[in-house]
Amino acid sequence: MPNSFAYIALFCWPLVMVCFFALLPRAHAIALSIIGGYLFLPVRAGFDLPILPVVDKTLIPAMFTGILCLVMPDRALRAGSGGAAVLQATRQRPIAEHGTGQRVTIQNRDAQGGQFAEAAGRDRVARAILLSLFVLTLIAPFFTALTNPEPLVFGPRFLPGLRLYDAFSMALAEGIYLLPFLIGWRYMAGPREQHVLTMLLVLSGLVYSLGALFEVRMSPQLNTWIYGFFQHQFSQHMREGGFRPIVFLGHGLALSMYLAVTVFGAVALWRQARAERKGSANWILAAAWMFMTLVLSKSLGALAIAIGFGAVLIAAGKRPITVFAAVIATLVIIYPVLRGSGLSPVQYVYETVNSFNAERAASFKYRLDNEDELLARANLKPLFGWGSWGRNRIFDPVTGDDDSVTDGDWIITIGVTGWLGYLARYGLLAVPLIFLARRRKAGQLTFVTAGLCLILAANLLDAIPNATIVPVTWLIAGSLAGFACREYAARPSPSPAARVPEPAPQSEPAPPEPPPSPAAARAPLRFTRTRG
Repeated sequence: MPNSFAYIALFCWPLVMVCFFALLPRAHAIALSIIGGYLFLPVRAGFDLPILPVVDKTLIPAMFTGILCLVMPDRALRAGSGGAAVLQATRQRPIAEHGTGQRVTIQNRDAQGGQFAEAAGRDRVARAILLSLFVLTLIAPFFTALTNPEPLVFGPRFLPGLRLYDAFSMALAEGIYLLPFLIGWRYMAGPREQHVLTMLLVLSGLVYSLGALFEVRMSPQLNTWIYGFFQHQFSQHMREGGFRPIVFLGHGLALSMYLAVTVFGAVALWRQARAERKGSANWILAAAWMFMTLVLSKSLGALAIAIGFGAVLIAAGKRPITVFAAVIATLVIIYPVLRGSGLSPVQYVYETVNSFNAERAASFKYRLDNEDELLARANLKPLFGWGSWGRNRIFDPVTGDDDSVTDGDWIITIGVTGWLGYLARYGLLAVPLIFLARRRKAGQLTFVTAGLCLILAANLLDAIPNATIVPVTWLIAGSLAGFACREYAARPSPSPAARVPEPAPQSEPAPPEPPPSPAAARAPLRFTRTRG
């Protein structure tokens, strides 16, 4: 059971977030609130309220981040010149000045040229699809509840049927779960915000690696010492004569995947710094450090993803990276179909793992057998799923014992909400990657954005064997969704002839202009729209 300090840390986190928003620019505050809450707050600490989801480390950072974004202004804009100038330059461009000295501006929405018009059309399609998927994710629980009114009995175990109350509870849980996605879409979609997000991912990984290396040597004890309990089964964190670190997360596999994510982030920042001809040695050193920590964490799956995806991120260009990420996302979405039809390569993977590590192969085979049974049960209600209360799991018909192990996020999602909820949720994660990959030219696509695409694809791939779709994943997905839906992401830069020249500095003050004649004063002003 969590100790008192665990609940103090959990419920004092909103005060820490207020300090973030008061002292830092909004993008930094958002990233620190979501990432810090995921990494450092205790799991299994919280309390359950009627209808509402569990108040825990998932709900508190997401909910209060959304509230603070609405009620607290961006410090970068309050500070004056810096952030305000960036925002002004991004959203508006000057087109003319008239005699009164007032500068007239227009919204930067001109669509000169067929290429930009076509890109803007794709942006609107992406926005419509994502909004439809978001709404579908929220209404899917009501269809699930309507098709599961019957109770289930397994010996002494009784699972109640679903009511409208359960539908509202599941919908609210989905809404809280997706709040980081909305926050990322609204506030973290620009190239600068994505650079901040990637930088803080890497810096948090460097800090977290210290705890991970400590537990590699001393055994996973930090959560027990600080929060008073161990999060999982200790036997699962003993590997090859040593230990698999877990720090404050729910499982060591989640920690290993986060380390892989930070490796990708550091490599992306390294490539971006090289492209801008800035100092890049620190980022590649950070990537090497976290890769070493990942190797010592003894998680084969995350290590394989880090090596394969990292090679793509190091060697490929921006567009090939986004195309690769989109292909991975598409394969993950159709994985249940491939698995059910026997076309997935899981048997080949099992034989490959068995050739050099029989213990890991046996663990992998156990997961596959459980997934086959759970998928067979999910196929009994394929469209809307079984709903909550553990109705998607497999129980002994006599003793009522729970015989299932649900590791992969995909099998949990499809069992609870069916294909409707599965396609809606995973579509929100995959559609931004697909639309970014379809763009032949993206004027503001950077290696940082391409790195975030690869990070999201790696998280999706890891969701097949593990439940590692976490709030940080949704924040990244929302950032990419907002980037894919913004028209400026595909706008070509204006030609030099179209730019409005700034007035040259004058050594002496210009003489005052004569007042306009009455006829000129009555004449309407006419402005010509310029490119850019």
